[in-house]
Order: sequence, then structure tokens, then C-alpha cells
Amino acid sequence: SQYMGTAGLEAFNVHGGGAELAERFAHYFEWDGKGQLEHYDGDGNKLIQYTANYMPGNDADAISFGYPKSGGGQGIERPESAYVWGSFDAARQLYELAGAPEDKVEEMAETADEIRDAVLDKLWNDEMKMFLARTTQGAQAATSAGGNANPLSDRGFIPARESNLYDVYAQNLIPFEDAEDYKDGFRFLRYGDNFPIFPFYTANQYDRSRYNIGGSNNFSNINFTVQYRGVRSALRHYDPDHEYVTPEYAARLLDWMAWSIYPSGNVLAPNQAEYYSNWNSTTKTFNRNNPNHIMLGNMNYIFIEDMGGIQPRSDEKIELWPIDLGYEHFMVNNLRYHGKDVTIVWDPDGSEYGLGAGYMLFLDGEKVLTADALGRLVFDPVANEVVEKDADLSVTLGDEAPGLPAAVDT
Repeated sequence: SQYMGTAGLEAFNVHGGGAELAERFAHYFEWDGKGQLEHYDGDGNKLIQYTANYMPGNDADAISFGYPKSGGGQGIERPESAYVWGSFDAARQLYELAGAPEDKVEEMAETADEIRDAVLDKLWNDEMKMFLARTTQGAQAATSAGGNANPLSDRGFIPARESNLYDVYAQNLIPFEDAEDYKDGFRFLRYGDNFPIFPFYTANQYDRSRYNIGGSNNFSNINFTVQYRGVRSALRHYDPDHEYVTPEYAARLLDWMAWSIYPSGNVLAPNQAEYYSNWNSTTKTFNRNNPNHIMLGNMNYIFIEDMGGIQPRSDEKIELWPIDLGYEHFMVNNLRYHGKDVTIVWDPDGSEYGLGAGYMLFLDGEKVLTADALGRLVFDPVANEVVEKDADLSVTLGDEAPGLPAAVDT
């Protein structure tokens, strides 16, 4: 379940479906979240605990399970708690859209807030300036492992890091106004011996070696998904000045993901496998394992929401917020959004598509706005006006208000 609440809310904000569907989705996500807490929150503190390394979906690659501990419980309080927050936050928003009783909306908001507070209060380590997994029921992380000292004074934290820790950022759980307090966690993405751009390892490679933690050390495109979603959140919300994460970093990460899908660079024969192993950095080869020709992880949203820039919303407005991935031009076509046919075009001089120059939005085949550069803007199709935009962005609108229904009215 886990990610279903966040994904379901976004799907509703794209396609709509009416109040009845919104309430049904809200009910599903409410009870998904409640079921997660009932089964995995062993001490009632709103954080899920796992006792086995396969539970996060990474099998023997989640190295926090392999760091030695003593005493207390075997459970580890996990960053995947952010997905449970996502279930309740999605339920809150969908119940509100459906016109549910106020006390139901408040119940979802209260539980979501409790989970958010638990993640920020208990999983953020000020000493390392990073989210970390924690021991439970009085267990202590060892003072050393692999002949190297545990650098943390609070041994309730596990120093071995993995890419799942970026779930907290990827879910946008942290209030945006508090970004400065948490952005330093992204610095580890810049260390090639920690989380290299490729391969997309679960395990922090420095920690795995330093603490002599075994495991399979496999990698997969589902790890790319977690890492990339954290990066896109950094670029928009948590590191907007690009101290640690840049659009160039995101583009390079995306390029390696694409490269990994095509054996020997043959674009006629894509083959994404469940997971990969035995990376050889000299020959740039690796093994593809278990089912071949599958989709594990997700990528299409990157080209729609990040390259193209459209951000799913529940209201009657269209928000464009592209990440400049370095493409000279692009067209994102045949999108269905709130019942409208949407096309987004970037053509700096108008020579590629013959539709004009600039960053353009089309609704049902009609051009409704043109910006002179890639940038963030919020367009109100009902009033035919731009209600928010980057200060240096110049926007020209069409003559007629094209209109757009809210998601719940679609």
C-alpha cells in the first residue's frame, strides 16, 4: 500500500471523477493509513517499525537493518512513515473535496500532523543533519561496527544510511517554510562515494563499506524513483537556491536512468528488469535479474510534470513549474487534465514546431498563454489571468477565457 494515498490523490487531481469518487478514495486511504499504524506502529508513537529488511521493498539492500544493535526490540522506526503521513494527508484533502463532515476532515488532519511531528522530532538527527532510522524499545546501536566508531552520541539512531531516508523529502512532508532546517540532508547526494548518481543503490556505499555491512548491494530503477522524487522536491521546495542539488544533477540522474533501460545503448530493445547487480564501472556492465521487460519504478511523470511543468491541482487553476533539464525544445502532447486536452510546448525561437516562440500552453487545441522563458506561473483559465509568476517571467494571454472545471467537478 504505502504510496497509494499520494498517488491516488495526484490521480484524482489530474483526472477528477466527482465527489463520490473523492470520498471513496479518501475512505481507502484513511483505512490504509490506519491499517499501517495498527500493524506496524508497535509503540503507538505514529512511526511504523519494521523488523525485517525486505519490508521496505529493498530486501538485503537496506543496510540500517544490518548495523549491529543490542538490547531492546528488534524493530526499526522507518522513514517510510512519510508514506503513511501521505495516506492521511490525501484522505484529508479528498474528504474536504467530497464535502465530508468537518470532523472527519479534522480527524485526518490531526493524524497526519501527529505523524509529521513524529518524523521530524524523532527521525531527524541534528548531529548528522540527516534523517535516520531509529532503534525501538531501548535498543542501542553499537558503538562501533567494522572497526569504525559510531559517530553519533545518541545511540538510539542508526548511523548506516540508505536512499529510503529521502522518502521524507520526496513526500513533501516537511513544511516548506522550514526548508532551511532540513536541506543539509541533501549534501550526501553530492558525495559520489555515498549515493552515486549511478548505480541507483539503496545502500549508502560509504557506510556499507565503513561498517562492513553485507547484503546484496543491488540497485534498481525503483531506487531511482525515490532518489529523483527527493531531488525534484529539493529543486522546488527544500533547496531552491541549489546549494546541494541542481537541475543539472537531476538531468544527469535522468540520463543514467534512461541509459540503464537499453542494453548496449540499443533503443530498439529496451529491457528494464526487476533489479540489477554486479556493476562494473570499467566495462559499464551489470546483470539484469528476475523478470525482464517490466516497469518497476515510474518515469513518465518526470517528462509531464518536470520537463513539461504541469503540477496536478484540485482547483480550477493550471500551475506550470518546469525544471530546466537542458532540453533545447520539447512538446508534451495529448494530456488529459480536468477533462481538457492539454499540450505544453517549449520552442525558444519557434523554429521547431511552428507554433510560435516561447513556453506555451494549449487547451483543447487553442493556445491560451505564452511565456518568454521556462518558469513558474499559475494561470486562472476562468478569469483568463495569471495570478502568480516568477518575477522575471513575461506572459502573454489569449483573448478568450478557456475555462477549466475543478477536479471534483470533472
